[in-house]
Amino acid sequence: MRRWRERYEEFGYDGLFDRRCGKPFPRRVPVATLEKVFALYREKYFALNVQHFHEKLKQDQGIELSYTWVKLALQGAGLVARGRKRSARPTCVHGAQGVMQGEGQKAPAAGAQAA
Repeated sequence: MRRWRERYEEFGYDGLFDRRCGKPFPRRVPVATLEKVFALYREKYFALNVQHFHEKLKQDQGIELSYTWVKLALQGAGLVARGRKRSARPTCVHGAQGVMQGEGQKAPAAGAQAA
């Protein structure tokens, strides 16, 4: 997506040609639709998140594009922030010892006296 954005910024819509065979992608969204989506988000639906904006495009404007396409297009244009990255190995809180007692300390044994 980053490379597409860079090619779009440098060469315009012609930079989005499929570079493998020199022809445009057959199901490519027309330029007019792309510009209309960006304009609608900037001017009318700027307060909506991507999911609600996608619903409004379909209901009010009659523009039927996939949710993923709309999200990636808005992110690529810099109109919507990307989601936060999640770690590959999230920390598990439920099985860790000492979480309920505080800062990783184990509770004293039942018969032990405090020193």
